[in-house]
Amino acid sequence: MSDPLSIQNNRFVSIDELNTVLRNLLTHHRPIVTIEFANEIERIDIAFIAGLILCAKKFEIQFDINYPESKNFRLFEVRLYLKQFSEIFECSWKDAFSHFKGIDDLKKDALDASRSFAPILLIDKHTINLLFGIREVPIHNTALNSLVEKYLADISAGTSLAETHHFRNDGDFARESRNYSVIHAFVFRVMYNKVSRSISWRPANVTKAIRRVEEIWDFTTEYVVGLHELAKNIVEHSDDEMGMITLRAYDDREVSDDKVLETHVFDFGSKGIIPTLTERTKAKSGNRIYEEDLRILNDNFQLKDFIKPSVKTKLNQQLYRDLAHYGLMKFYKLISRNDGAIVSSSIGKVNYERHSYFSHTGVGFKSINWGTSYYFQLPFKPELFTTISTQSQAMDPQASADTIKSLSELLNFETVNDKQELKAVREGKKILYVVHLDLNVSERDDEAKLASKFAFLEGLEKVAYIAIDMEKISLSPSSLLRFLAHLSTTYVRQHLIVFNLDFEIYEQMISDNENFYSSVKDLEENVPYWYADKGLLIFSRLKNMNFAFADILYGKNSDEFVSINYIVGNTVPNTVRIIEKRKPSADDFAIPSCLEHFFYKRTLLPLDVLIGNSNGESLFQSNLKTLLEQQLQIPERSKVS
Repeated sequence: MSDPLSIQNNRFVSIDELNTVLRNLLTHHRPIVTIEFANEIERIDIAFIAGLILCAKKFEIQFDINYPESKNFRLFEVRLYLKQFSEIFECSWKDAFSHFKGIDDLKKDALDASRSFAPILLIDKHTINLLFGIREVPIHNTALNSLVEKYLADISAGTSLAETHHFRNDGDFARESRNYSVIHAFVFRVMYNKVSRSISWRPANVTKAIRRVEEIWDFTTEYVVGLHELAKNIVEHSDDEMGMITLRAYDDREVSDDKVLETHVFDFGSKGIIPTLTERTKAKSGNRIYEEDLRILNDNFQLKDFIKPSVKTKLNQQLYRDLAHYGLMKFYKLISRNDGAIVSSSIGKVNYERHSYFSHTGVGFKSINWGTSYYFQLPFKPELFTTISTQSQAMDPQASADTIKSLSELLNFETVNDKQELKAVREGKKILYVVHLDLNVSERDDEAKLASKFAFLEGLEKVAYIAIDMEKISLSPSSLLRFLAHLSTTYVRQHLIVFNLDFEIYEQMISDNENFYSSVKDLEENVPYWYADKGLLIFSRLKNMNFAFADILYGKNSDEFVSINYIVGNTVPNTVRIIEKRKPSADDFAIPSCLEHFFYKRTLLPLDVLIGNSNGESLFQSNLKTLLEQQLQIPERSKVS
């Protein structure tokens, strides 16, 4: 038996101690690693336990944990870490720990929710959809379902009847939140429980309290999108396709620093971010833009250059929407906007040297010095945990001679759903080719499959309009952004329409595009907000409402985007327009020549008459039916600045 690993530990066992274990494993591989903590322990961080579990899985080893007696050791937290993990992932905690002092059996410990931390989340190709998938698809995991319900059932401290009523189990909040992934439930509960003490639920403040809850929920949805992107990086880019996510809140009664929310995302793969990016870029040699990127990557390119590019270090893959990596870009903006700190660390290209990025001084000690790791720290300040949003405005139904005449323009259209139908189209007709998609886009290879479905259209000059049905497609906002950018740059002769698009995915995509534009416009003078000479007509709809909203994705800058949708909002009956607190800066609302094919004079063509839903109704029919049957609820839209 080898000598135990003696660790001169802090009272709060966390990343320092994990790095000590990792260094030891690099030089001494053994089936059982005995860890002797030299000093008393008050608590063990969830990230430390997650790191040991990942080591056990990767190297097929076990840990034997010993420590001096201490009356203040919060061992019950460790029990809950292990109980949650074992139940969710249907394994035994003893697979990782041959012995853990103070813990003999977890059966007597009930599976419970924590007000301070989310469960340890193992990320691999089997669990990623279980954890991040929309819950409209049933989860066949009894323990996970039970735990999610417990996290949702006791969100509030129950300090007032108004708060208790808002979060009641059969209420709107609980019902709506169950439509989201299980990660949403975990993240929101931990965030809200720490911020809630600054929220007043007195009768005079209930409206403000509910608005604050909505802000925290909106923040949660953006935060989970960022975590999902990083989880996909683990599965797609690390050599063992396996990693961990932990989320824990500490307040000022528990740590000496300010109240903070800590998130760790890490894997122990042997390939780092920059070597993997270089390898993938090299595999695409023969393409000019990738060859330019390869020259930059081979010229002492560092992790900090990827996270915060400069004019000299910018990559084409960061400037072109159909190639760009949005996950880190969007997540870092969200953290920075809320006064958060960021630590990224990964293996470099030479002799396993490490590249690191710290957004703030003093947070580098949170870096896990093995594989690839990300650390995000957010302060619990009452004014934070918000996203950038804007108001929406309903437009009154309008009718005019131009609107009526635009209907007659549809007589010049011919809708086809198959390549064979093109032969029967009479000369002079405007062909609207409808493409129905049915694909689950979960990784970058799936995006390539999606793009390939349109290759047959490249030689069909007679097709004037391509209408793409997104009703049966599942994809992330970042995948949608790359897909629409690919269409815009590839099919320059055709006019593009996207319909039956999930409103929330489209809304998040607009936010992604805004983040992309604000990030790169100072790096490259000619980067447009979208494309100055290309626009897409978008019909999106809410999950719970069969009503299509119309927008146009267009513009060399955000002013042009706002202006064209101001026109759409004023000319299309019963729709919404994207507005800011200010009106569009330009008073001349002329239709750009590249968008004239969507309009009759200044009125949007009623193309919703030609395209429809899977139930056989046109978008126009379903809109009309919805308006007659129920009051239209207008969703909020993301801000464009």
